[in-house]
Amino acid sequence: MTKNDIRKSITSKKITDLTSLGTDLAERGLALANKLGKDSTLKSIDKGQNEISLTLSPGVEMVFVRITAGPFLLGISEKKYLQFLVQYFKGKLYESLYKMELGIMKPSFPQHKFHLDEYWISKYPVTYRIYKAFISNTDHSKPLNINDKVVDNNSHPVVDVSWYDARAFCKWAREVSNRRIRLPTESEWEKAARGVDGRYYPWGNQKPDDSLFNYNYFTLKTTTPVGNYSPAGDSPYGCADMIGNVWQWTSSLWGANFLIPKYKYRSEEQDGRENLDAGGDVYRIVRGGSSLDRSMMSVERNFLVFNRGKYLPDFINGDIGFRCVLTM
Repeated sequence: MTKNDIRKSITSKKITDLTSLGTDLAERGLALANKLGKDSTLKSIDKGQNEISLTLSPGVEMVFVRITAGPFLLGISEKKYLQFLVQYFKGKLYESLYKMELGIMKPSFPQHKFHLDEYWISKYPVTYRIYKAFISNTDHSKPLNINDKVVDNNSHPVVDVSWYDARAFCKWAREVSNRRIRLPTESEWEKAARGVDGRYYPWGNQKPDDSLFNYNYFTLKTTTPVGNYSPAGDSPYGCADMIGNVWQWTSSLWGANFLIPKYKYRSEEQDGRENLDAGGDVYRIVRGGSSLDRSMMSVERNFLVFNRGKYLPDFINGDIGFRCVLTM
């Protein structure tokens, strides 16, 4: 055998070995991917599947529901809100009060179609059980009343959490699940709450009562377990506790002026309203109302799905919680 033949033979063997090694590594990578897929916190999703469960910690899961892509009616028009006032209060308001009400709800004008891509939103607000898993696996500070006997039931929504706390939870959930989890935008929250037909409440336009949601903290003296009013009070997508019980943080900005929103309700989400690095002096949107909001104007108005609330991001209170969004 000549030197040339020997060189060719060695080169051929190296190529064969490298090809074999590449195939082996590819197979190992595929096996690892399959293993990770099997061990993943989220199983594969069928096209027709509308609910999934995500494991965040042993024995701790979050349920998400699918919100399909497409347009929906966001907000309310001034004309429709005036019709709502007349319908629900039947002439019991003075003309000056009608004008005041239109001014209060002005940040929710106008009603318009808005398109969202598909996303998933947690079926319930984050509960103490889930939040405790976050606390026990990180060095994040505890909410003020996490050991309160009144909320010893882990199925109640966690409260006394700031916007920063809610974001920190989402970051942890994203890391442990390897899934894209975050707070919902204001428009994502609203679509999940009302569907596509412009209804007033998650269940439709039926006047609210205490069989549909918790607006009665002063009698109950506590929040209620999530899903307590399901399915009667659920949204068209099956989301529970979208109104009442606790306010819910969104990622969206209101602006620095408490009375006048910088970001109008024609929600173009690329206009800066989703700036996560805005300062602590800029208000963030909360949605849904809480069981403490029974007074003021009325139950009918306070819990409309287009009613916009706002707090500074470091604000905490016993009626503010949150839910999460998952995108694929």
